Parts: sequence; structure tokens; C-alpha cells
Amino acid sequence: YASVFERRFRFEDLGRLFLGKMAARARGALNGKTSRLVVGRPVEFAGSRPDEALARTRYDAMFGPLAEEIHYVYEPIGAAFSYASRIADPATILVADFGGGTSDFSVVRIEAPGAVRRCTPLGHAGVGVAGDRFDFRIVDHLVMPLLGKGGSY
Repeated sequence: YASVFERRFRFEDLGRLFLGKMAARARGALNGKTSRLVVGRPVEFAGSRPDEALARTRYDAMFGPLAEEIHYVYEPIGAAFSYASRIADPATILVADFGGGTSDFSVVRIEAPGAVRRCTPLGHAGVGVAGDRFDFRIVDHLVMPLLGKGGSY
């Protein structure tokens, strides 16, 4: 659960609230249930005991009302497809996604435009450290010692 202004919300409830606000601002572009929806997801979920099955259940509860069929793709792969749309030559790239709770990495082979399969993931990994936790570690281990943390008087 997450607390927002002293009210507790489940992840999927917060997600549905967000999606409802987004749909309201889309001026009808998101009305009705679509046949297919592609949703980005972290390579590795964050937390001391990440539970991929629980995360999938929550994602399904959040996105289920929007589409008949939901496809989950690793977030760095989505970024690779975006990059592929801007290049004409084949390439092998490393995509890094520093998110709010995870840092995910994928190596992706991009073929020339017109290929049957434009992007092929070659490998991926992730860690549950990013966002505020990552910032805290940088400040705590690099900046604060320069300001006297750990010193004695």
C-alpha cells in the first residue's frame, strides 16, 4: 500500500486513478476497450523480495479494463524500438533505463528498415536500485563524506 494524504491505496488502484485522469485529458482518444495494448515493465522489479507474479496480477488489474489483449515488454526494449525508428543502418545497442525504482539494461540488435524482425533483444539485466534510492546512495557515499560525514571531532 501507498499512503497519499493519509489515505491508503493499492498499486493497481493508484494506476487506475492515473489512467482515468489520462483518459479524461485525451479528449476521447482512449474511449472504449482497444483490442491490443502494449505496456512497458521493468526487467527486474524493485524491493527486498520482488514478486513477478504479484506484479503481473496488479498490472493485469490496472490495464485489463483497457484492452482485450495485453502485451508486456521490457522498458528498455520499448526505448530500442523508438531509437530504431530514427536510424537506417543496422546496429547493436545498449539501452539503459534508469527508472523510479529500477535500473534496467538491454543489449538489442537493430536490423535495417524493412526487416521481418527489426529489434531483437540479445540480453537483459536489471537491479532494484534507481530513483530516490540511487540518489540517496550517491549523496550518502560520495557527497556527505566530503561534508564531514563519518568524521570525528
